[in-house]
Amino acid sequence: MHNRCLLLLLTILIVGCETKTTNVDDIPLNANNAWRQLTAAIIEDGFSPPVAARIYAYSYLAQYEALALGDSNFTSYRDQLNDFESFFSPLSKVDYQLYNPQVGALAAFMFTSEALVYRGFIIDDYRKNWLGLVKQGGIQEEILNYSFEVGRMVADSILSYAQTDFYRETRNMPLYDIPKQWGSWEPTAPVYGTAIEPHWPLIRPFVLQNISTLETNFNLAFDTSANSQFYSEAMVVYDAVNKLTPERKRQAEYWDCNPRETIASGHMMALIKQMNPGGHWLAIGQTVMEDVKMPLGERIQVNAVVALAIHDAVIVCWNEKYKTSLIRPETYINKYIDPAWRPILETPLFPEFTSGHSVISATAATILTELVGDSIAYTDSVNYFLGLPPRSFESFLAASQEAAMSRMLGGIHYMPAITLGIKQGEQVADSLLLKLVKSPNK
Repeated sequence: MHNRCLLLLLTILIVGCETKTTNVDDIPLNANNAWRQLTAAIIEDGFSPPVAARIYAYSYLAQYEALALGDSNFTSYRDQLNDFESFFSPLSKVDYQLYNPQVGALAAFMFTSEALVYRGFIIDDYRKNWLGLVKQGGIQEEILNYSFEVGRMVADSILSYAQTDFYRETRNMPLYDIPKQWGSWEPTAPVYGTAIEPHWPLIRPFVLQNISTLETNFNLAFDTSANSQFYSEAMVVYDAVNKLTPERKRQAEYWDCNPRETIASGHMMALIKQMNPGGHWLAIGQTVMEDVKMPLGERIQVNAVVALAIHDAVIVCWNEKYKTSLIRPETYINKYIDPAWRPILETPLFPEFTSGHSVISATAATILTELVGDSIAYTDSVNYFLGLPPRSFESFLAASQEAAMSRMLGGIHYMPAITLGIKQGEQVADSLLLKLVKSPNK
């Protein structure tokens, strides 16, 4: 270990009798810029929604824990997260005369996120520019250096914690073995690739103790007869796509959030890199919190809770997907209704039930409504870089409902996957709020 890090570690372990500072807004830094750099790296790397959710969660956890070290308004999540206490306890004491929690928090975010993506140089380049801006802000170099190194050490603790969540082990597990029964999921056009992250239910949740308690007990029996409930659900999707209005088509396309959209023409195939659903919702929260001028410390906490909740929501959703392994509308309609039919959106390469967008959107919107506010009108311009015009909403919940319905309008989900997915997401959000913040006002 570098000598400076050794001295810093000794200081952190020995010093700690001073009172925490509380002024985290004394340096004009835009925390959203760090999110933009991480999201750019995630988009370029093409991470799947589960992996992207994991990256955001650990990055925002590091940011929050570095803030909580120096701000008495916030408390560490050491005792609230599964298996977390043993990894973070060494950083329980800090020289508060030298530590600026804002600098430490943003440094921890950047060091953590850089280690979890492939294109870490995107974040590294930004961090160098960021340091220059901080210095221009007039902070004392001793405080800057100390806070920066504390942030680095917080990141190291978070990354050590991340090494134990079973993610590495899932990288070496076999590909998905499709169940050999009628109504099982099958690969879809144009890639016909293997199922994405079939072992994700093995990943450790941050808060949830038993993900099976949030299962929906799905009971829609597979059936190909024209008078069956299953056939009827498929016809709802079929008719919705065939009768799609321009406005509803815009809704479907806006919430696509498929990290890799495939464009096929003859023997040629190309990829369009897009936003992921977790990143989209984190951006929505940041947009509104900035609009209402929420203090930075509170924004950091909200981001952490939302990111941790989305992470756990994806585990719950993926557990349901691979437990049911249900056929997608595209496959069913092509086989039993109309072989020439195509959805508006590219069908993602994982089973149907429940709808990931519905679960994630309901989770994020429920938490944002509780922690930021109800009925806050805002304009979402997250997908402007994709050439999609901004969309305006009256509330987080209104946006989440549109996001969920967009999956049926796009032709990639049956309605039960959406309605039960919304319910599942709300349950995840309530569990996270109860553990990390307070009992939801319901």
